[in-house]
Amino acid sequence: MGKSKSAFFDKIKRDKVKLTAKTLSIENENDIFVPEHHSDDNLLVQIVKDEIIKKKGIILRNLLESGKFESSMQMNNFKSGLNKNRKMALERFSDWMDVLDIPWSVLYGRSLLKYREYRYGLTREDLVKYKYKVTKTKVDNSTFIPDIEDYDNRFVKIIKKEIIKREGINLKDYLKDGKFESSMQMNNFKGGLKNNRKMALERFDEWMIILGIKWAIVYGDELIKYRDWKNK
Repeated sequence: MGKSKSAFFDKIKRDKVKLTAKTLSIENENDIFVPEHHSDDNLLVQIVKDEIIKKKGIILRNLLESGKFESSMQMNNFKSGLNKNRKMALERFSDWMDVLDIPWSVLYGRSLLKYREYRYGLTREDLVKYKYKVTKTKVDNSTFIPDIEDYDNRFVKIIKKEIIKREGINLKDYLKDGKFESSMQMNNFKGGLKNNRKMALERFDEWMIILGIKWAIVYGDELIKYRDWKNK
């Protein structure tokens, strides 16, 4: 499998805005936390940083006093992690979005089609081009069907549910079709999905490419407006 990323990743264009406390009119500038973007930040890191920058920074000690953090140690861990790390686990992303009071959702398959209809005003003919198809697998000894566990994170559950919808997948056929670079990589993907309860954003994206499923993370006001439109 090459280095190609999903269309969703390719379309991400973000202004690398750098704000400092000096641009903010507040009595104690040292209280303001405004992270800086880095070119190698992954999508989840970018989203959290963008949302903080939109607010022109946040005062972490105020969030601590309001109960958004359990302790000053946790608050400092969140801050230092966002400053130092270029990747973010889904669980930490979810925690940050809770701290910032921002709703979010992973849309894929039919739910992404519905969002596209809202976002771009697609006609019925347009939607046919993006039709979400689930091709069921002929079950045999080579069929891989994972079990969903209660403690799987959201990315893991999405991948497993999509494989189960197909009544399993034949990984050897996917290898022949070039979805994997080698049998070793194929086995690593299979073993990781079976044994790990957490999945990184990058591996999730790779799995969605393998399964031929487009996806997006929608959040904030955009998600609220979409939900209002969908519920009309």
